[in-house]
Amino acid sequence: MPQVEPDTTVIEEFPEEHQAGRTYGRRATRWERMRDERVAGEKDKWGGFGSQDEWELARWIMKSGLSQGEIDKYLKLRIKTQRQKLGFHNKRKFFKIIDDLPTNRIPEFEPQYITVEGTVLDAHGNRQVETLEMWKRNPVEVIREIIGNPALKNHMHYSPVKVFADGSCDEQIFNEMRTAEWWWDVQYELPKGSTIVPVIVASDATRLSQFGGDKMAWPVYLTIGNVDKAIRRKPSWRATVLLGYLPVSKLHCFKDSERTEQRRLLFHYAMSAILAPLKEAGLNGVEMTCADGYVRRIHPILAAYIADFPEQCLIACCKESRCPKCKVKTKNRGNLRRYPPRRTKETLDILEREYHGQPSSAEAQGVRTDVLAPFWADLPYADVFSCITPDILHQLHKGVFKDHLVQWCSTLVGAEELDKRLKAMTTHAGLRQFKQGISVLKQWTGTEAKHLEKVFLGALAGAVDERTFHATRAVIDFIYYSQFSSHSTTTLQYMEDALIEFHRFKDVFTHHNIREHFNIPKLHSMVHYVPSIWTHGTLDGYNTELPERLHINLAKEGYRASNRRDYEAQMVRWLQRQESVDAYTAFLQWVLPDYEAIDFEAEDDEEEEEEEMNSNDILYCPPGSTSWQGQTVHTVAKHVPLTSISVQEIETKYGAVDFIPCLRDFISQNLPHCHLVPREGDVFDLYKRVKLQYKSLQGFEDSPAYDTIRATPSGPPPRLGRRPIPAYFDTALVDRHGEGEITGFEGVDVVQVRVIFKVPPEFGNYPHVLAYVEYFTGRRIVSDTYGMWVVRRAMQNNCRKAGIIKVSSIRSAVHLYPQFGRVCNPAWTSENVLEECRTFFVNPYLSQHHFNALSVPYNLGNEPQHIEEGDSEGSDGEMVSDIDMEYLEH
Repeated sequence: MPQVEPDTTVIEEFPEEHQAGRTYGRRATRWERMRDERVAGEKDKWGGFGSQDEWELARWIMKSGLSQGEIDKYLKLRIKTQRQKLGFHNKRKFFKIIDDLPTNRIPEFEPQYITVEGTVLDAHGNRQVETLEMWKRNPVEVIREIIGNPALKNHMHYSPVKVFADGSCDEQIFNEMRTAEWWWDVQYELPKGSTIVPVIVASDATRLSQFGGDKMAWPVYLTIGNVDKAIRRKPSWRATVLLGYLPVSKLHCFKDSERTEQRRLLFHYAMSAILAPLKEAGLNGVEMTCADGYVRRIHPILAAYIADFPEQCLIACCKESRCPKCKVKTKNRGNLRRYPPRRTKETLDILEREYHGQPSSAEAQGVRTDVLAPFWADLPYADVFSCITPDILHQLHKGVFKDHLVQWCSTLVGAEELDKRLKAMTTHAGLRQFKQGISVLKQWTGTEAKHLEKVFLGALAGAVDERTFHATRAVIDFIYYSQFSSHSTTTLQYMEDALIEFHRFKDVFTHHNIREHFNIPKLHSMVHYVPSIWTHGTLDGYNTELPERLHINLAKEGYRASNRRDYEAQMVRWLQRQESVDAYTAFLQWVLPDYEAIDFEAEDDEEEEEEEMNSNDILYCPPGSTSWQGQTVHTVAKHVPLTSISVQEIETKYGAVDFIPCLRDFISQNLPHCHLVPREGDVFDLYKRVKLQYKSLQGFEDSPAYDTIRATPSGPPPRLGRRPIPAYFDTALVDRHGEGEITGFEGVDVVQVRVIFKVPPEFGNYPHVLAYVEYFTGRRIVSDTYGMWVVRRAMQNNCRKAGIIKVSSIRSAVHLYPQFGRVCNPAWTSENVLEECRTFFVNPYLSQHHFNALSVPYNLGNEPQHIEEGDSEGSDGEMVSDIDMEYLEH
């Protein structure tokens, strides 16, 4: 996989004459004004609470999930009223202080009541009427709050750029929205000196009651593309904000046959009301003070809409049997062609002709004509069809993979055999074990689908024919490419190649009578992924997992805090108080350098055998001298957890049968002045695990990835009622004599780590943490059939080849698939398969980091493959000359 070095990248700024992101003077931010009033001035900096301790108690109460009644009882305890002498002694006084925080109700929620007259008559012969409640905020004021937040200053951008891997400018890089084509193209359409705010909207109806019930909410969220996507994804940064609650009703005032159509009308009416302020602001601009304190003329423009497939069709006014982004016919959705995109003007013309009773192409294009005034009709510079972004969670993880591919392959392999393979799969820290297989799973989450993707190909190898394996691997590769946080022209071609590869082999499922056709909406959606990355940046900025995560914080917790009557008003009030406390906490952390707010949302790890090491309890291993130095950081516990372990225990419990001979060789080579010789009677201090932190292989400022390598023998149950703890001796990639490359297998060995230890001080002062390892074959090959590296146990004198290495020579953890063959060995279990099996595949799907480092791209070294274009009638198109962007008509 090609690597991008940030030091070599070339950034092309937007043409200077257009003055993108121009500033118009400086103005104090709201936080700066608050600082002058409260910290430098006379007002209490703790927001009306008497001290920092009282403020932290108030924060805990707000985050505890206690009901108002429980808060009242808590504050009336004698220890609170008599000993602690708080400035608030009941809920009324407490909430009065919270509501008086200077961050409260910014921006304000307001209700809007919608009167709907139905067609069902009441007992008096009058049409029934329903009054629906909707809550909304002004999106322009929400944007003002986000773009003016000083905490986001270092994560905010005001103009588009193009990024290239090097000075040749042949390899373009796509990650943040500002590096993609949409922002660059729209900037040309605006007046000079304008600053674009790409508005990103997400909506998703959710059930509020945990166990059944019909209580629903339909939240709408807003964020902006100026903020780094990693920050947008973190609720604690408050860069993604609840914009409102859409009305939810069964509309009993209408006949059954009319309700679906009326719900569509209601959705567009409500969204029009919520987004109405964007029309004037987007067209003419509005001055805002930004996070850096400078004033800019902001044009908020709808750039992306995050939604699942049914809601995408609702937004696009198209039938669910069609694509919300292009004009592909229903019968052609299984083709590997790109069809003409839907256009805003063309769709509005169709609706206009329908309104006047004139002939139109509505039926041919699958346009629904019941909504004649969609909410996006008057939004300036916006094309709603290009705004609809791919939905990795529902389209890929839970869709193409779980709903289709897993079912097809399970039918071919047999559910029982597939379960056996998954139950016998090798373990790895953080990798889910399907201890009962997958046939017993009734309800799948996205997390379960992702974990199955990591091991699915290992379970299939040998059980399915080559064509089935190729088709399956192609889909999983596509899913992994889709999750890259940074793409290049080359990796986008790899992603395109994976899709082409699937379509090349997909007919194997019709050959086996698994499928009759591939006219599947989620499968068709995959042709839109690469173009969407070109226009809007990588897809981790638009995942529907974000709104689903926000439902917990911004909808369900508020509902649980209500009394279940008129709950939306109570949810809004609860949310405003939560936001107020969070905002004031962020302000205090910004203005008081020594203040660090307690994280009340951190969860304890309940697994005793997997205790974590915090920053005060770790020891950084000295780095080695490798070509990938700095790519991996190694840490162990500062205080050695296992002391004075005998050689006999190391040999028997840890299986390190050649520990003493290997240590003698290591000491003779690395401690030449040591005159002591390791003996059977020596004791050693051992570590349970080494933690690894990987620098992103995609460059830039991506968050590091983490991994763990364990070396622990089996043990008794940690507590009554628990199972005995199995042995964990994980596998790793290690550098061979300083020759290891950052990616691939050049200069590295695969090993199994059995002991992690330090040399006793009597042997000399040796700072490095060591590991006793067993080697796999030095010669590694790529299986032509499976496209994965193959290794087997390395033997020496009929024993496993072993040695001592520095922990700092470990490049990464690695996971091995057993070669199951046609039928899984019934004696194999997840606890013994690493010892019993002789030949393994190296798993490139353990994580995004491993995929980037170990995967073998399709079509490597050959001419690029391309996707054909087709017209809306389904005729053959011509070959595309490149990953063609002309059809996007920038």
